[in-house]
Amino acid sequence: MADLTLWKQKELRQLRAEMDRMIIDFFRDFGGSVYNEFYGEMLPADISEEGDSVIITAELPGVEAADLDVAASPDSLMISGKKEAREGATGRLERRISFSSRIKLPCRIDPDQVEAEFDKHRLKIILPKCRALNFRKIAVRSAEK
Repeated sequence: MADLTLWKQKELRQLRAEMDRMIIDFFRDFGGSVYNEFYGEMLPADISEEGDSVIITAELPGVEAADLDVAASPDSLMISGKKEAREGATGRLERRISFSSRIKLPCRIDPDQVEAEFDKHRLKIILPKCRALNFRKIAVRSAEK
């Protein structure tokens, strides 16, 4: 029998991100955005856990804070935005690019406590984890009188 290797969630997320980037790069070589039109471009982001929080950081060159939207649910995060590419000295608008990415979180978070900051084209989102549910012991009474 062949040996089986247990893949960890982090390794699977990294593999998926690498495959998504490879497919996106393939379609970019043809000058089109076929992949993005159907599936949406995956936002390259780093996800880490620090204490009681999940931290997501993403480099977004050419994007301004006013052009970003961040929304959170207990198990996922949505980051969307747009950027405009301008041509050299004329300042003529060359193209508009919009993006949207949904990130599945490694644990449940409290969406009401999420904080986001944007500094020098770097987005940092702090997502506090939900507190562990504490079980309360329930007394069981006999139905007999």
